[in-house]
Amino acid sequence: MKWNEGPWPTDLDENSGKYPKWMIRLANVERKNLRFWLSPAGALTLVAIFIVSYLLHLAQKY
Repeated sequence: MKWNEGPWPTDLDENSGKYPKWMIRLANVERKNLRFWLSPAGALTLVAIFIVSYLLHLAQKY
């Protein structure tokens, strides 16, 4: 099992009829998002967001 494979079904086929189509689309999008946030680029993005929000917080004090 690779780091980006979870317990979710990997065969999220929209035509399987097991799940509603909107749920399948959402799960596929979420999986792509999760893959991004767990990657180094995603981690750097989170750090950048944190730094910017901290700077804005400091700017509001003065």
